[in-house]
Amino acid sequence: MLDNLERMTGGDKERMQLYLSTFKEGIGEYIKLLKVAIADKNIENISYTIHVSKPLFTLVGLKKLYDRACEIENSIDSNKDISEITEKASSLLSKMEISLENIIDLNS
Repeated sequence: MLDNLERMTGGDKERMQLYLSTFKEGIGEYIKLLKVAIADKNIENISYTIHVSKPLFTLVGLKKLYDRACEIENSIDSNKDISEITEKASSLLSKMEISLENIIDLNS
């Protein structure tokens, strides 16, 4: 992840730190919202939370998470099977949590 971020910022450590801080703050909130949406099996809130998370993935160069979020959004648009959607959203949620943990570890 840091390789992508370093490339995007031209190695500017201050800018990298700003991006990482913005990511940590935002993704922590979106993780909470997505957990609730999944627990409530609320497709609209799952879709919304995934959608608003995408710019943060881009901000720090998490292309795979961004692509996965897009796949889930497309799946929601074409398929309203709540169990399939919550399964995919739960998988993304796990990856978001891991990404957040990795960012926190980098700053320790």
